Amino acid sequence: MKKTAGELEAEYKPLKDELPKLNQIVASVHGLENRLGKVESKVFKFTSSSAISEEDKARLIKALEEYTVYVNRLGLAPKSVPAIDVQPVLPEAGYDAYIEGNVIYVKPNHANPAKIIHEFSHSLLVDTVPGQVDRHWSYSAIEAGVANYLTADFLNSPQLDSVNLAERIPIAATEHTWIGGQGKGGMAWGSYMWALREQYSPAKATPAILRAFQALKPSTPPPDYQDVFLKGLVAAGLDSATVNRLLNP
Repeated sequence: MKKTAGELEAEYKPLKDELPKLNQIVASVHGLENRLGKVESKVFKFTSSSAISEEDKARLIKALEEYTVYVNRLGLAPKSVPAIDVQPVLPEAGYDAYIEGNVIYVKPNHANPAKIIHEFSHSLLVDTVPGQVDRHWSYSAIEAGVANYLTADFLNSPQLDSVNLAERIPIAATEHTWIGGQGKGGMAWGSYMWALREQYSPAKATPAILRAFQALKPSTPPPDYQDVFLKGLVAAGLDSATVNRLLNP
């Protein structure tokens, strides 16, 4: 036993000598993690002129950071870091909120997590469409529907600001314009996707919806986006009869 103890002590000594160096490496890694955490918490920013309290800023930033984690798990990586501009009068009239370029514009009374997250979702989803945008109205509607759905799925609630996805809207009511797709079309498709979520489960419906959307490839002439999307849902594992039955509210 004495001999064994001596041998163990001899083997342990080099490790003991390395211990301070290992502790220093661990401390450096922890320090790097802390710095990265601070950088991540500053990913989203408000414009200096934003009319919003610091408390509300913190609440919205927290929601956006948590949403970023959620979409990353789904395989969606943010393409850019948008700034948020909260103003009582927006540059583009007729909107409560919208995203343009790298800025999310929103009115103070609509500066809530659902509205901000929905607009941020467009920056994750929208692809460039060739030619006249109005010809791609169906793509616009499905994209806006996915933006609505992902926001609702993340918040675990169909109530999004002034939109309630639990209230079905006929997809056929979508105006054949890009703006019409973003408006009523997005509400119609979002409510359809929420119905799929209730029929199946978030674990099954959400990946299927995202996979089906990613199968949409804007091109000229525009394909039948609705047909491609519905077939994508089936290919992703949803039942064909259910997918088609739920189209009609």
